Amino acid sequence: RGARLLDRIGALVAYGRGDIWLLNDKGYWLRGLRPEDEWGFMYPERQTRTLAQAYPEAWENIRRNAAPAQFVADGDLFTFARVSPAESDMSLASNEKPVVSIVSSESWILVSRVPAQAIAALTAAPRRNFMTAFGVVAVLLAVLAWIIARHQTARLSAEQQIRNSETRSRGLLELTPDAIIISNKNDEIIFSNKQAE
Repeated sequence: RGARLLDRIGALVAYGRGDIWLLNDKGYWLRGLRPEDEWGFMYPERQTRTLAQAYPEAWENIRRNAAPAQFVADGDLFTFARVSPAESDMSLASNEKPVVSIVSSESWILVSRVPAQAIAALTAAPRRNFMTAFGVVAVLLAVLAWIIARHQTARLSAEQQIRNSETRSRGLLELTPDAIIISNKNDEIIFSNKQAE
């Protein structure tokens, strides 16, 4: 059953972008990076082949958390959960719960690791699309800002021309020797020159 479990974990690797490992509670690989790293607690020459040696930051996160979690360590994405070796009787009908008996009190740790390179490869296309969209939006905003600035400049120029024209007109009306009174359509006086006063 142990071999079957390890084979099933190995088969999962083909579907993912990273590694799937099975560790004991001391951080030794039961199924790991390479076959020569596995079962290190049983071989004196493999005693240092642990997750703590290969990925110390990841092992510290796993050791501190009892609940399943996901985190980034050294750019790699790690996901882990603690499992207990158990024996299930799956011969029951589908509507009944399987009988599970604990084989051991030790816990195992199932770890998935997606390397930084795989994450970069997965996010490269969306990042490129985002940058393209950002570039297009930036160009559109620049064009819009230019149009608004040009319109604002034209409006300010027109207002200045109107003020200059009003100043010239007032000057001419003040210099005229005749009395001039200007009223609006409600017969309210809106301008009179000094001669009219």
